[in-house]
Formats: sequence, C-alpha cells, structure tokens
Amino acid sequence: MNERTNPDIPFHPAGETAHTSSLTESRLAINNVIGSARKVIRIFERDLTDAGFRDPDRIRLLESFILARRGNGVSIVLHDTRYLDRDCARLMALFRRNTHAFTINRTVDTACSAVDALVIADEHSFWHRLHQDQPRVTFAIGDSIATAPLLHRFEEIWESSEPAVAGTLLGL
Repeated sequence: MNERTNPDIPFHPAGETAHTSSLTESRLAINNVIGSARKVIRIFERDLTDAGFRDPDRIRLLESFILARRGNGVSIVLHDTRYLDRDCARLMALFRRNTHAFTINRTVDTACSAVDALVIADEHSFWHRLHQDQPRVTFAIGDSIATAPLLHRFEEIWESSEPAVAGTLLGL
C-alpha cells in the first residue's frame, strides 16, 4: 500500500497508467509522483514555469520528502534557470537549506534539443509530458516497467548537463 503525503490529491492505483490534458490534474499527478518517492526524485523541465514549482504545497511536499530520510535527494535538469532564480523563491530557499539533497543542472550539447518533461520517483513512478508546449501528459504510480525507459531518458539528459545553481551566495 502506498503512503500518501496529501490525502486531498486524487490518487491512481499502483501500476495504473493515466493520461490528462488538464493543467490542474497534471500538477496533481506531479504531486502524486513526488509523494510516492522514497529515495530520489528526478525532474527534467524546460524552466519549471508550468509545472507548479512555485506552489507552497509542492514545496512542503518536497521538503517532507527531503526530511523523511537521510540520503533522500532531488536532481533537477533545466534548459533555462532564469525562471527558477527569478520566480521560485520558495524552491530556491528549500534548495539553499538542503544543498546536501539537491543538485540542479542545466542542459548542454545534445540535451538542449529535448522537448519533453519528466518527474520520476525512484524507479517506480513517473509524470511525462511528451512535448513541453503541449498539455497532454502520461503518469503512473508504482509501475517500474513503464518507468524504466523514462529513467534511462533522464540519465541520458543528466549526462549532457552541467551544474547550474550554487547552494551558497558568494559575493565580494
């Protein structure tokens, strides 16, 4: 049985793949995927503008995950970090309080042409938008078979990325 962080989020049974084109349902699906994570959350997005990473509930969900267990981690790859730096103050504050648990990279080389978006929990759950300019997404909780190729895709993108955000503010 899956533990649920937020009972107000509609939940899909384990192993069931679902689809939506609704922005609200898509954001709830991301929360379901994040809520199912026990070790690592992997996120790939163009810039986080449409995925709800400014939402205080999302930040609390990520913080609960990070604080739940030593060694839990969040890996984020973005094409563009300007929105993150400029408009995601809560996420950046969480990052700076927990630099041991976060890695934020920027795409380089071939990964710059990737047009999909991903949120993956461990090796078992995912949210996948096939094209960042389209609303249709697929997501599943507890489906390691469907998650495996997306995890491989994320790893390929990760390999074509470089550190983008520092956890400390340094100045002269």
